[in-house]
Amino acid sequence: MMMIVSGCVRYAPLSLPDRPDLRMRLPVPASRNLPSDAPDLIRQRGKATRTLTMTDAAIIAVIENPQLKAQRLKLGVSGAQIFSAGLLPDPQLALNFAPVIAGPGTTTGWSYGLNYDLQSLVVRNAKVKVAGATTDKIDLETLWQEWQVVQQVRTLCVTITTADRKLKILHERQTLVQARFNKSNAALAAHTVTIETVGPDLTSLMDVNSQIAQLERTLEDARVSLNALLGLKPDVAVTIAAPAAPQSVPIEIIRRAVDTIALRRPDLLALRAGYEAQEGQLQQAILAQFPSLNIGLSHAKDTTGVQSINVGVTLGLPLFNGNRGEIAVQAATRDQLRQEYQARIDQTVADIETLERRQALLARQISSLRKDEPVLADMAKKAQTAYANGSVTSLVLLNLESNLSQKRLERLDLEEALWTARIALEALLALPAAASAASGESH
Repeated sequence: MMMIVSGCVRYAPLSLPDRPDLRMRLPVPASRNLPSDAPDLIRQRGKATRTLTMTDAAIIAVIENPQLKAQRLKLGVSGAQIFSAGLLPDPQLALNFAPVIAGPGTTTGWSYGLNYDLQSLVVRNAKVKVAGATTDKIDLETLWQEWQVVQQVRTLCVTITTADRKLKILHERQTLVQARFNKSNAALAAHTVTIETVGPDLTSLMDVNSQIAQLERTLEDARVSLNALLGLKPDVAVTIAAPAAPQSVPIEIIRRAVDTIALRRPDLLALRAGYEAQEGQLQQAILAQFPSLNIGLSHAKDTTGVQSINVGVTLGLPLFNGNRGEIAVQAATRDQLRQEYQARIDQTVADIETLERRQALLARQISSLRKDEPVLADMAKKAQTAYANGSVTSLVLLNLESNLSQKRLERLDLEEALWTARIALEALLALPAAASAASGESH
């Protein structure tokens, strides 16, 4: 008995945290936790601040994201479930004592015996199969959640760097418009020009100020969201390196990846593991329909002093229940999971085809803008010279410069959209190798 008690696990309380666990600066993960394709991050360890590429930010998010940390702890729970499912059931010890109160020729009676439930052995393999498949499912779900975080981080990095580039264009535009408005407004005060000359300058200035304000809000929201994914406080400044011009995922890579996507993408593999776990649940329910069997062995002495050894067998009779209800539930659940798996594959292929067409359209539009932009820039430059000579009005120059700025902003919007489509497509296709090899990141 002392050996049994000494082998028991003891309870130890674990309190809940009462304060946030967000960092004040960028962490430097241990090299053993870093993927092999992160040499820049390792070389920069120890620096309080650094410029991160999209890959650097994704690595930090995968390691430090609070939600992912909690998700990984589920693996410990599922591992404990496998351990529990593999344990053999304990036998039952029965002890009885019958002291004699009165009566001649009688003695104290007693009995002891062991009982064992054989039904638990019948379903043991099925339980182990369920626990193992469930662990695989949680592991793959964790991996897929990591991929989703990587996609979110990379997308936010594109949003932030694009917003920075847009702000640079708008601030340059704001400087020119502000100078022109100051000049025309001073001329209006001197009564050398009319309100028709100052009005367009003021309208253009107010418009660019509004664009800057809106873009600053977008940038702030993106930075806060990125910090949350990185496990940082909202006010921590993170510098992101601007990526190169985006490139479309080649059609031949898409075609090859689609053919094997069900064997590679973590969420589809997780659904497959969940289906395998449900197969085990159904097998367990079918095995449980057979009669339960309990055997026991006992040694007893009655009050007359007669001793005996008894062998007992208890057999359950499946006359009314037979576990048919549980079998029906598990079979229906298996059918549901099979259809969910099919629906996920169908939706995945549809999403891939949509993004494939979208990236092709965006690439054509970007190419067209890149051809038109130099022509418009040359025309705006000539208009500036003509305006200085008094050959064109301020309104004509404002329209040309405004159109040039808008075309540049439009091109950045399209490039951001193409980057976003590429990142989403790489995630849908489960293409981490293609993402790192052809991402076009600026190091």
